[in-house]
Amino acid sequence: MPLQDIFSSIRGADPDLISKLPDECTTHIFSYLTSPRDRCSCAAVSRKWLLLQALMGPCDFRCPSPTPSLCSFPEGLNGCNGEQADETKTSRFLAFGSANDARLAAMAVGACALERAVTHLTIRTHFIDPPPGSSLLEVTDRGLKIVSRAFPELRYVTLLGCDAVSNEGLAAVATCCPMLEGLHLFNACQVSEDGLIAVALNCLKLSSLTLHMCHHVGDGALKAFAQWSSNLEFLSLDDCPLMGHDGLAAVLSSAPRLAKVAIAFMEVRDVALEAVAGRGGESSVLSLSMEEVSGFTHLGFRQLVQAAKLHGLSVRRCAGMDVASFSNVVGSGNRGLSGATAAVGLRRVAVRNCEGFTDGGLIVLSESARQIAYLRLEKCHKVTTRGIVNAISNCSGTLKLLSLVMCNGIGASQQQQEEGVVEHGAMIPSRCPHLQTLVIKNCRQVGDEFLSLVGRAVGKATRIEVVGMRNITDRGFVSLLMYMKRCSSMREVDLSGYKRITDWSVVALVGASGETLNRITLRGCLKLTDRSLRVIGQLCPLLDELDLTGCRGIGDSGVAGLLARGAGGGAALEVLQAARDGTAPRKSLLDTLSLEGCEGVTDGCLRILADMAVHGSLVWVNLKGTGVSQGGIEALRKAFPWCHFLQH
Repeated sequence: MPLQDIFSSIRGADPDLISKLPDECTTHIFSYLTSPRDRCSCAAVSRKWLLLQALMGPCDFRCPSPTPSLCSFPEGLNGCNGEQADETKTSRFLAFGSANDARLAAMAVGACALERAVTHLTIRTHFIDPPPGSSLLEVTDRGLKIVSRAFPELRYVTLLGCDAVSNEGLAAVATCCPMLEGLHLFNACQVSEDGLIAVALNCLKLSSLTLHMCHHVGDGALKAFAQWSSNLEFLSLDDCPLMGHDGLAAVLSSAPRLAKVAIAFMEVRDVALEAVAGRGGESSVLSLSMEEVSGFTHLGFRQLVQAAKLHGLSVRRCAGMDVASFSNVVGSGNRGLSGATAAVGLRRVAVRNCEGFTDGGLIVLSESARQIAYLRLEKCHKVTTRGIVNAISNCSGTLKLLSLVMCNGIGASQQQQEEGVVEHGAMIPSRCPHLQTLVIKNCRQVGDEFLSLVGRAVGKATRIEVVGMRNITDRGFVSLLMYMKRCSSMREVDLSGYKRITDWSVVALVGASGETLNRITLRGCLKLTDRSLRVIGQLCPLLDELDLTGCRGIGDSGVAGLLARGAGGGAALEVLQAARDGTAPRKSLLDTLSLEGCEGVTDGCLRILADMAVHGSLVWVNLKGTGVSQGGIEALRKAFPWCHFLQH
């Protein structure tokens, strides 16, 4: 046949003829490549060889003339190189477009050729259906079989939205990866009890299990883990409707090392909560989180709060927790429990959006658990000043953090605050020596009186966030600082969202804690002026982050005042003139500055910002909504490429 006819026949042939060859023939052809890298390069252009190579076992690859490189390939493919694999352990994360069977096969071939032992695998697929017939555009059981055979040393597997994975793929992981320690499944709608039972039977070292929106998994899986997973330490169950109190009670009472449990959107009976408490203190659960859990009564919750070993309790939107849940703890009245039955183990308590939680519950809880160090309340509208005062008083010796977020019952009316301030104040100890963090956010009724009342308890505070209360004025915040006196440990302060706070509060804050402050946030404080910035510049030598978003009273003179840091209190105009004359100011530690919405900031501050970038550590400036021109911003970006200047 003429050469021209041969070329013509080749051009007209099917370009994917290799895919039509039998698997044995394809394997024999590629076995003549002696280098694993060459075989991986071929896999990049031949999908059939890519998948075939990834699916081969240790003894499936046969070479016509064995060489050291060829003989070592199956071991590298399956991660069996022992010490060398241990030195190159790594993790893989595939998301959306890159999460499919073909990508998993390529990852398996490439990593194994480099003799990398992949121990962590996270796959997050599309949350939309792929086109019909496009199995390679999603992760299926075939993809899991590939990676499980290629990486038997896998320790942690996380699947998010892999709705094409079924029991077959999960069983392959369980069989090929017996050293699995963590399994986390989210929206695994085709996985049922059989797949998880296989994991429980084969992966005896499993210590962490997460099942979210696994709608076909029932109590049988939990009972299997209760029987076989003696190393289980963490369990998270969310929106699994087939799971009931029988399976949950079994795993809670049988897992000897189970320390952290999170339950959400499920129905739980009292028997499960009693399993957390344990009989005779035998339960190992240290932390329990419940969100929108129903079905239990105050009797079960009573057993829960009496658990001596339970250190952390987080409850969100749980209707079963009401006044009776706590009043039964102490029997009648407010008498405390004996040392044998009191909830002395609780250290962290968080109650969020529970309508039945009132002052009575908070008082009884704090009386029986006087070792609480972290107390967080959110959207507990029936808790008032009385409950907060008693809780602080009862836990004064250990309290480290107090967080009140959107608790609109605190403060009540101004008249009630003024009438009760003396009574409540007498109950609070002069100082909570370990209280370091005070957070009060968006509690609409909180005013100056409550702030000064709580201020009596603040000890060595390092962080204060008092945000979004319209009734707070300078008087309340200054009185808080007065009770704290000179706080030499303060690091972070957030006073955002106040239309009534003026420079007076900033001056008082900086005067009390300026030498140690690292971060100041004053977002939306409309009455602040350049005076505040000059004081900050003079008295805050360690400040590295300043947020003035929405402070419309700030102008160029205030920005210039920031350069006065450590300069002995020089006036802003003198500092500005020194900057224009080329006199280098003392080095600034400020690296983040937000002036967004400060309309008084114009091109007049460009030289100041330039000096701060040259002589200091400024790396990020937000100038959105200011009067700085686009040309000025471009000049700064060109002169200081290491700084990030934001502007629209």
